[in-house]
Amino acid sequence: MGSCCYTSEENTLYFSAPGIYRVSAQAMDRELNLSQTYSATIAVGTSNSKIPPEARAALSATSGRVPFTVSIDMRDSSDPDGRIASYIIDCGAAGFYSGTAGVGTCTFTRPGPHWLLLQVTDDDGQIGITSAYVVGLPGNGPAADTTAPNVSWSGPAPGAILRGVNVLSVSATDDTDGSGVAHVEFFLDGESPIQQLGTTVKSPYILDWDTWGVATGVHRLFAIAVDAAGNRSKPAVLDVTIASHRLPKISLSANKPSVVRGGNVTFTAKLTNQPTYGVERVEFLISGTRILCTDTSAPWTCRWTAPTKTGTRSFLARVRDHRGNVRDSNTLKVQIY
Repeated sequence: MGSCCYTSEENTLYFSAPGIYRVSAQAMDRELNLSQTYSATIAVGTSNSKIPPEARAALSATSGRVPFTVSIDMRDSSDPDGRIASYIIDCGAAGFYSGTAGVGTCTFTRPGPHWLLLQVTDDDGQIGITSAYVVGLPGNGPAADTTAPNVSWSGPAPGAILRGVNVLSVSATDDTDGSGVAHVEFFLDGESPIQQLGTTVKSPYILDWDTWGVATGVHRLFAIAVDAAGNRSKPAVLDVTIASHRLPKISLSANKPSVVRGGNVTFTAKLTNQPTYGVERVEFLISGTRILCTDTSAPWTCRWTAPTKTGTRSFLARVRDHRGNVRDSNTLKVQIY
């Protein structure tokens, strides 16, 4: 619904449509200093249990002499019942970003206060909004800085063999009289926007990189530091090798091949490798379709009580990793007599 701004300590909000709302409150003084944000979810005329996401943002600076650049990082935003699907960073004339990376930059050329609208949308279509202010100070500031910052790789090691999620880490510095490092950009196999892996705005300059979907073989990583004046460093280059991801594999066994009517059988699933993305859960199915049990930690077991009707039943175990990859085990048949 959106509402801003009030000068009194107590206010009333009116909700004209049913839904789940996240209400956030934040105080601002005359110097535009902002308090901590407090929020709560309110259900109005609905039994819908979906919870809106909570938008959070970290800014590299809240003031500077114009022109100056601010990097915004919204990747700490969260969704209690799902995941963040997209981000919007709206700085008005100073810049606009919409996408899934959650980071962006805005360059302010006009002195005075500037309002930033920061929004996240979750996988249910629910929206979370927060805002921030930055102040442009008059005079020539970082634009007078013409010296580029420096950047170097800290990890992984040159030639490292990688799979799954890895931490990329660099060290970035600027001259003592420079405008300071605003952010570091990471790229894969080139320096174009479509090859950008992400941006980090504060030290330590690290980025979690998921190699899922990257072709196996040797790849080149680039890191570029950007200061508040917009000067870009020479790229730091690192060659790594992407190895094949290990998909989950599983086998199924039972403590007995046959059982009397009404008796019990215990099934045990066993991983036959260590998958790159771990195990989210193991499901035990009868006839390949109906789930009997779900287990989220080892040892993965399921206890089944046989029906009173004789015959043969078939069972299998299905493992799912945290990337959504699914593999089925061998099929077991149990005789009921």
